[in-house]
Amino acid sequence: MPRVVRAIVDKDGRIIAVLAGCPNDSNWESVHKSGHMALQSARKRCRFPKKARSHRRGNFPALSTGISFGGGQKLPGNLHHSKTNKKQLDKLLRHKSFKRIAGFGSKALRTWAPKLH
Repeated sequence: MPRVVRAIVDKDGRIIAVLAGCPNDSNWESVHKSGHMALQSARKRCRFPKKARSHRRGNFPALSTGISFGGGQKLPGNLHHSKTNKKQLDKLLRHKSFKRIAGFGSKALRTWAPKLH
């Protein structure tokens, strides 16, 4: 897996994107495999409403979680799910693999765009 970091710059030399690579960790691939297995397990247990199976992002099932503010809402609010779906989403959010992947992304953002972090 490539561990080389590449900054993508515009014609004026401003960084517009960063290919952050991955951590120098020989087990990093297993982090992704573990996360994939967790997603597959949760997918089998979740119930996807019709609008969650095919949407503007593509023809695949997806559930959102967390806080939402859009679609005509006047105030931000927590997204709600069935008891079964909430249990699976909460389990994914606590999963070690996703915490590691998110942590790497957060550290990359902090390194390359500290004012945005």
